[in-house]
Amino acid sequence: MGNNMGRTGQRIKSSYLNVFVLLWITTLVLMSFIKVLNLPLTGTDTLTLIDTSRVRSLGDVFRLFTQPMMAGTTFAQYWTYFRPLSTLSFSLDYSLWGVEPWGYHLTDLLLHLSNTLLVFLFVRRLAEGRIGLAVVSASLFTLHPILSQSVPVISRRQDLLAASFTLLSLLFLLQYRASSTRWRMITLVLSVLFCVFALASKETGFLTPLFILSYILLFPEREVQTWKVKNARLSTLFILATVLFLVWRTNVIGGLGIKSLDGSDQLFQGAKAIVIDFFIALVDPNATIFAQLKRIMSPYPTNLQIGVSLGLVVLFLAVLLRYRGQIIRLILERKNAFSRLFVGLVLALFILSFLAILVYPVLAPLLRQVIEDAYHGRGLKIVIAAMEGREKTPVESYLIRARDTVLRLSYPILIYSVFFLAASGVFVSNTDEIRRREDKILLLMLFWLLFTLALFILTSTASRRSMYFTVSAFSTILAIVAVRSSRSLVRGVRGVNARMPNQEIAMRQLVSALTFVLMSIVIGSLVLRGPLFGSFPKWERNGKLSEIFFNALSKEMHALPEGAQLTVVGLPSLSESSLMDYSVKSWLDLRYPGNGMTVVFGDRVAQVECPECLKVRIESGDVNHFDVIVDFSSEKVD
Repeated sequence: MGNNMGRTGQRIKSSYLNVFVLLWITTLVLMSFIKVLNLPLTGTDTLTLIDTSRVRSLGDVFRLFTQPMMAGTTFAQYWTYFRPLSTLSFSLDYSLWGVEPWGYHLTDLLLHLSNTLLVFLFVRRLAEGRIGLAVVSASLFTLHPILSQSVPVISRRQDLLAASFTLLSLLFLLQYRASSTRWRMITLVLSVLFCVFALASKETGFLTPLFILSYILLFPEREVQTWKVKNARLSTLFILATVLFLVWRTNVIGGLGIKSLDGSDQLFQGAKAIVIDFFIALVDPNATIFAQLKRIMSPYPTNLQIGVSLGLVVLFLAVLLRYRGQIIRLILERKNAFSRLFVGLVLALFILSFLAILVYPVLAPLLRQVIEDAYHGRGLKIVIAAMEGREKTPVESYLIRARDTVLRLSYPILIYSVFFLAASGVFVSNTDEIRRREDKILLLMLFWLLFTLALFILTSTASRRSMYFTVSAFSTILAIVAVRSSRSLVRGVRGVNARMPNQEIAMRQLVSALTFVLMSIVIGSLVLRGPLFGSFPKWERNGKLSEIFFNALSKEMHALPEGAQLTVVGLPSLSESSLMDYSVKSWLDLRYPGNGMTVVFGDRVAQVECPECLKVRIESGDVNHFDVIVDFSSEKVD
């Protein structure tokens, strides 16, 4: 009876804990993103997605699954995508909300809430029930600043959908592996089905089978004698489903349909820049820490800055010399040659990147002299060659570029070397079993980051709006590193490692303390610059400007005959306005069915000081051709 009461108490405690976690995550998501419900229709493609996804008959449903996205619009002339489930979601939204913005934002908010809960459930299952780690991972995910590029923008829902179906596919796969009931095969079928749904949501869904294969390889069913055969069969199901969908997709769009994006949100140029900026975007998307480092690392350091820099360099080198034996032992205690090489390489990168930042103020005068000599045609030929066209560029610009180059290389290497040191087991976990499990989770998440990075490099389409799901993997890595460093620090303070030599204890405590401080800075910067404490001014401004333009245009529609050819002149650039010619055409079709009009864009203006001052006037040109002139006067329009 006592055992039954104990089990009942455990179940009640677990239920209360689950309710608390649900309330915590829901509250965090709502506090961060509830304000999106007040936004207008945001996103360049939103109106066109709503217009082209409308279902009026069964034939329209068939069309969604047999035609490229936004077929028949000028969008399809530049980009060819096949995202039938994303398109279907807009069709369902239109049947519920019409063109009311808050309804579409509500759908996206609920999708993001479900994704945050799915991240929690997935990490908890991977970590074998460790709720604390799962809560930290899910919290960091929803607080990350990059999500401000996706959740508030209606037309970027496909990233949220692809993430939802990928996580569902993985969760049902985990359930299949853990279950022995008659429902086991149903969970496998659902896992494969959700994998296909991810493929049908966005092209990044093609990473889902790779994520699944990584999980199968890292977490094999070794308790079964035929585990290799079982894993091979399991992998084959997902590969076959992916190939079949790819054949279907290729048949619909007439090829792979992947082109480089040349929009205003283009993030990276070239493979080298992709790698650097990809990792910087995850740890410092708003360049907060980077900006502070630039202030410290001035190309014109004062004597005080040089003195402090020199002192820190000497102190750092002294610490390295003092603990050189422990550092070497840290490398040699790895179990195999690859691990020793990996830890040694990461330690070397950490030391070099840290030294580069510390020593820069000391070397800045010498670097400045080299650049100034090359600027005047003297000194190193390689530097002179790199400054071609310098007669049009001030020398200060080259000094700033040199400083930024040092930072852009050393800054991400410093942070991620600490991540990798934690991943390699530098810190002491509670038990070897927990440590091994964490190592596998870290490796799985690292694979996810690298797969995404490889896709960005291959397609040259890397942008922060496409990194929504990537943030979930990074947040899990960050959570594990933070938990490990804080746990190691606490164990050191309590003297748990008393059996180690004193110098070994001191060195590990020092490393743990430094890592804990670094993680606190990174996490604090992400949270403070994230959606919890921020707003979405860019999307508010763009959406409001579109709203004002359409209201002004609707007042002039009486002057336009059916079938008119419109040339819109004077709208702001894409950095200021999210409107394109197909956006305006879709608005016309939604508001005035059967209008038969065509829309092209003329010259756009670079910047607008007063969006509320927008006015529209119609000027007639040739037969049936009209210019829609957008004018920003000095007075607001009531």
